[in-house]
Amino acid sequence: MKKLSLLLTIAFFTTCIHIVKASNKPDAERYVVIGDLIFRKTPPSAKVSEMIFFTAPDGKKATILKITDSLPEEELRMAIPVDSIPDGPIFLHMLKEYRDTRVAARSGESIKVGDKFPVFKAIDLDGNTWSNKDIEGKVMVLNLWFSGCGPCRAEMPELSEWKKTIPDVMFFASTYEDPETVRYVLDRTEFNWIQLVQDTQFFKWTGTKGYPLTLIVDKSGIVSHVEYGTSSAKREALRQKILELL
Repeated sequence: MKKLSLLLTIAFFTTCIHIVKASNKPDAERYVVIGDLIFRKTPPSAKVSEMIFFTAPDGKKATILKITDSLPEEELRMAIPVDSIPDGPIFLHMLKEYRDTRVAARSGESIKVGDKFPVFKAIDLDGNTWSNKDIEGKVMVLNLWFSGCGPCRAEMPELSEWKKTIPDVMFFASTYEDPETVRYVLDRTEFNWIQLVQDTQFFKWTGTKGYPLTLIVDKSGIVSHVEYGTSSAKREALRQKILELL
């Protein structure tokens, strides 16, 4: 009996130690980005006019700030070297592309249900060129994503199932990012749609109402559904709409 009691006590304390260790696990790395500079925290004098949240595929998080006034010299010296961050140059490259594309998208007009799908020409991850000719007489689904969008990455495996179970549809995924960044994401998350890369035209047409953005085009080339953001209910509604158009 004493031996059993001793074993239970050891097991209890071992579990407690494990829980303490787990609770002390550090959060994902977080950074503040202003222009081309990266900080551990927001400089004290920064007057913020815009704030954008970004999550990289490897878990690093950033708050991108637009400020109204320049920072003083002593605060500029608080910036940390990009090389001190794991995959820092890649991280900064993703941030720049995302910020630049958001600016470009603001000047575009949001695409609407009932619109004729615009004339397009895009190149996929394997170097193939795609255009309106390739979708004539077919239902097309277009998903816009980028590497810093956590919800975009989270829905990719489920979207991949759509291509397997609804093979008669043209499934395209578009991102403004370069092939290297796309491969970096796809190596970690399944997404079997045709990947259009370095493609800014769709982002300009759709504006900045939220991502991921998924739209459905019917067989006559008319936009029949536009969905900003994602959830289980939204994805199921999209899937049912696709099936209705076949």
